[in-house]
Amino acid sequence: MSVFPRFLSETLISDVCSAEVITYDVRVDNPDNFNWCLVQDGGYDAVFFAAMAIAVGSLASPRWDALIIMFWGCIYEFLAYYYNLRHVSNAVALWLGMRPADIFVFVFLPPFLLDLAVRIDFFVLKKMMYNILFMAFVMVAICTLLLIPLMLYALKLENEGWTAGYVALFGSIIASTDAASVAAVLRSSGGNTELLSVLLEGECLLNDASSLTLFEIYSEVVVHHEHNSLGSDIATIVKKTVWSAFTGISIGGLLGWFTKYVFAFLQYYNLESHTEVAWSVAGAYLSFFITQVWCKGSGCVGSVAFGLYGSSTLLWGMSTKTRLSGIFQKFWQVFTFTINGMIFFYVGASCVNFVIRSSSQIFHNEDGHAKLAIILLYKLPVTWIYTFVLRFLCLYSSFKVLAWMRLSDDLSWQEITFVTVGGLRGSLSLVLAQAVALDVATSDEKTERVKAEIAIFSAGYVILTLLVNAPLAAPVMTLLGLDRIRPEQLEMRGQVKQLFQNYTKSTVDDLQADQDNDELLQGIDWGLLNKHVDFTETLDHELSEVQPKVNWLAWCDLRWFTDMIRYPFQVWSRVSDELNEEASDTSAPGVAVGKKKRRLFQKDEKGGGGGNGGGNNGGGGNGAGINGGNSNNNNNNNNN
Repeated sequence: MSVFPRFLSETLISDVCSAEVITYDVRVDNPDNFNWCLVQDGGYDAVFFAAMAIAVGSLASPRWDALIIMFWGCIYEFLAYYYNLRHVSNAVALWLGMRPADIFVFVFLPPFLLDLAVRIDFFVLKKMMYNILFMAFVMVAICTLLLIPLMLYALKLENEGWTAGYVALFGSIIASTDAASVAAVLRSSGGNTELLSVLLEGECLLNDASSLTLFEIYSEVVVHHEHNSLGSDIATIVKKTVWSAFTGISIGGLLGWFTKYVFAFLQYYNLESHTEVAWSVAGAYLSFFITQVWCKGSGCVGSVAFGLYGSSTLLWGMSTKTRLSGIFQKFWQVFTFTINGMIFFYVGASCVNFVIRSSSQIFHNEDGHAKLAIILLYKLPVTWIYTFVLRFLCLYSSFKVLAWMRLSDDLSWQEITFVTVGGLRGSLSLVLAQAVALDVATSDEKTERVKAEIAIFSAGYVILTLLVNAPLAAPVMTLLGLDRIRPEQLEMRGQVKQLFQNYTKSTVDDLQADQDNDELLQGIDWGLLNKHVDFTETLDHELSEVQPKVNWLAWCDLRWFTDMIRYPFQVWSRVSDELNEEASDTSAPGVAVGKKKRRLFQKDEKGGGGGNGGGNNGGGGNGAGINGGNSNNNNNNNNN
């Protein structure tokens, strides 16, 4: 079963491209496919795009990595669109022209979903399961339907050729959330945010299935004009959702159960740890493929069920050796980091491609630019605000009702507000929008215009959530007091810092007092040593005794842009300093300071010694130079 309807997954063959000889020097535009014609036998160029995405992700500032990667993806597509960069331009064209569109979902979603499912706290997830199910299924359907009166009548899109089916289709496109970056902010905040992390990640794990189900149903309505009754549509939605969930849970659970015996077999023959990690990768893709293709269900739910089974059974009974080595966590950390880099790079390139081509292809008449400006500056922001207001109201109502029914714990309005802001959108929304834009089942001018507007709305909505919601997460959390430190925690932090400082001082004092009995300690500049072991600033940063304050400038002063430019140079400067320091250390054949350790010796081979001692030819005293005497006896021997 295709993730998308068949008519949206078929390979599009354009007469424009087939009638021309496409080379790296001569490229031809293919407006029907929202792309350039691909160079024959140039498929290997796709590797360059992936490599650039990973390289940018590796050099990006960790705090703003998603925005930085997306920004450079936008720059990449902008240059590749307006200039013929040969292999570079063909590389991004291959990714934007990925056919069928299912490939993106089948390749990137399974490992990402498995990683989230394994890392989530399974017992907290069970506690909040009713809330997560409401957010992932019921709320998606409600928000999708309630978009219709706003966009058709308030924004007057009905006059532009939109129908209720098109609005519902757009609602299903933007229904899928991506809470990975917000979850990272939650974990690094220091507040009591574990429950909110589980809510956001749980919603992200499950609502991909509901989004794809609604997309399939509404796309059938739009393209084939299958206008059924409301009751029939609801029955179809419920039937497909139940079947998708049932097959996904069954296949994922069975494969997770089978994995326990596979791991027992591998442990019986004492195979290497990486074999168990490799099987987890296979399980992620097999659970997705079997559920999606053979059982006609939701592959997303299949991968999630497989991962949750692992989360609840200590990683499917993985060997103690593998778990203690940390190879599983390290592998998936690198794997998902690489995938996220490619996804956000693709998101940036795809957004720019949608905006440029939709505006140039559809709004080419005299008033076209004015209409595009109205969409970007008025209709899109209103839609964005409206959907998040609906999200807040649905969340608030559902938590109150479920708490009244004693099915879950209630949340404060501050926590619900933060969960509302955490509804980020990502690559799946753009893939679905691209599938709509490339649909060839209808070709009249009004329909083409509506599809272009859907592409612009989808790309703009994704950009707004990534540029506004994600940076706002930390200030909003502080403003709402969700990361506030309790008084007993503040007192404990002060005690810990004082104990650490006392222990460091006493240790250095003991070493200094014992320098006469240990020649390795003689000649050390104790003032410089005390300076380097003074961790007051680090402790104040890690164990702050000051309540967090809202710093709105932290996200609106474009600090992420300056970090993006400055960070690679900082890394290079730090590496150069370390290499120079190592070269200086190896040039002195005296005492080895250790790997990349700062100099603690005041003099070199010809310098004077510490304490009362002299240099190589001077008196020894109690503390001599590197080659000086170590005691008064050595001093007398040197004089003799």
